[in-house]
Amino acid sequence: MIKNKLIYYLINDSDLENLVLNSSQTNNDQKTQTNNKGDFNHINNDNVLIIDTNNIEKLISKGYISVDKLTNAINKYTIYKQIDNYVELQWMLKDSLSINSENLDIKIVNLSMPNVTLITKNAFKNCYSLQEIKLPNVTEIKSNAFENCKSLINIEIPNVTKLDWYVFKNCESLKTIKIPNATQIGWNAFENCYSLVTIKLPNLTELSPLTFENCKSLKNIKIPNVNEVGWYAFHNCESLKTIKIPSAIKIGWNAFENCYSLKTIKMPNVTKIQSYAFYNCNLLTNIKMSRVNKIGISAFKNCHSLEKIKLPNVTEIGLSAFENCNKLETIKIPNVTNIAQSTFENCYLLTNMKIPNVIEIDSNAFKNCIFLTNIKIPNVTEIGLSAFENCQSLKTIKMPNVFEIESGAFEHCINLTNLEMQNLLYINNNVFPYSKIEYKNSKLPEWLTEELFTEIIKGIAISKPKN
Repeated sequence: MIKNKLIYYLINDSDLENLVLNSSQTNNDQKTQTNNKGDFNHINNDNVLIIDTNNIEKLISKGYISVDKLTNAINKYTIYKQIDNYVELQWMLKDSLSINSENLDIKIVNLSMPNVTLITKNAFKNCYSLQEIKLPNVTEIKSNAFENCKSLINIEIPNVTKLDWYVFKNCESLKTIKIPNATQIGWNAFENCYSLVTIKLPNLTELSPLTFENCKSLKNIKIPNVNEVGWYAFHNCESLKTIKIPSAIKIGWNAFENCYSLKTIKMPNVTKIQSYAFYNCNLLTNIKMSRVNKIGISAFKNCHSLEKIKLPNVTEIGLSAFENCNKLETIKIPNVTNIAQSTFENCYLLTNMKIPNVIEIDSNAFKNCIFLTNIKIPNVTEIGLSAFENCQSLKTIKMPNVFEIESGAFEHCINLTNLEMQNLLYINNNVFPYSKIEYKNSKLPEWLTEELFTEIIKGIAISKPKN
């Protein structure tokens, strides 16, 4: 009776009968097998195929593996067909290995390559059966290397420093990954890894665009040394709750868009937030970014739970940046000079705002801020279309330096009674419809007589008469 099943399989396969050279070599290989197997406990130990210098040429001659002779005595090997019934493989050579993705009959489940340092482009792309990989000495993985490995659950790459583009794209079963030494990760590297829950990247310095897009199960991420988050980097990471990126300076376009579960962001050094960066982050409640100086278009639009904003160094805010933040109560933006179109539109609960240096307020900027009661905008010179339309609680406006007001600016401000606009030069039609404003309670320029004021209330455009 043959006790060693590995020998039994080999000597009973006509294609592999000569791979086992002698019993002593088999014993040596068994020792190597034991030393390098790692934790592949769910596969029978006797079902492991070890490929090394003793049997590689035989596998090539039988058509299982092909080899390309490269420069500098480096070879590139490719598995072209399934080797017997082996699903677990230990590749003991230093040369790179790939699997022919066109042959769907190749059923390798577990792969260990302890001596390889580089994984080449497309090496294991479309290897649908691959579940677990151990690459203890690999330092670089080229683009698309594991793309579409839909069954891949775990990969160990402790010494990798660089991942190229699309490396793990569509690895939808991948749950955890540790890349402690990675400093570079290419575009789309983990895109559509739907099952990925956690990842640790302590040495990463730059997060490329689309890196974790559609990682719907990702909950927490710590990337302490990243200074830039690329556009769409976490787009549609709908389970992401917490972000800690203490070194980040720039947040790219749509970086966290549709992160519906995101509650807390800690980015104390961020200076620039690009457009749509936190769009639709419904549960985000508080923003503390003391160094931010620029916020892009719709950056926080539809952040329905956002209550407070403290942005002491912001000088520029894009249009619709906080639109539909319907729980926002307080804003402090002392250095902003322009409030862009629809910036705070539909911020229903907004009651307090400090914007002492604002010069221009664009159209719809505070439209439907129904609880806003008083406005002090001492340096404003221009107010755009419908800027404060439907601010139903607004009673007093102090804008002593305004010289131009566009149509509908205070339409449906039904409780507005007092105005200060001593330097007004031009007011368009229908600025104050449905308001209760009175001439005697207002501070107006000398040229604006009570008769002209009555015309304004009727909706007629008025300009300062030319002398």
